Amino acid sequence: MVLEDAPPVTFQADIWALGCLLVGLMSGTVWPVGLSAAKIFGRIYNKQGPDVSKDIPTELADILKRCFHADPKQCPSAADVQKVDLHCKAEGTIVKAV
Repeated sequence: MVLEDAPPVTFQADIWALGCLLVGLMSGTVWPVGLSAAKIFGRIYNKQGPDVSKDIPTELADILKRCFHADPKQCPSAADVQKVDLHCKAEGTIVKAV
């Protein structure tokens, strides 16, 4: 693979990164733990984000999967992500992102 052949970077890269951040916040792990730099680059280049846990609420899981969609037209906008009710349980307390 040659970088000159890579598609141009768009704001969808930010959406992809936001998806990674949200998966990390919801799972408690930072992606990509345990992957070599080459594998990380390959997954990013091939638009393969982290696996979305089955423990994540359905609405959030659906939008996260869209964050990693290979077709940028299928990715959510930042406004779409903002509309999702982000919540998690922390020591018995529900924390809601606003």
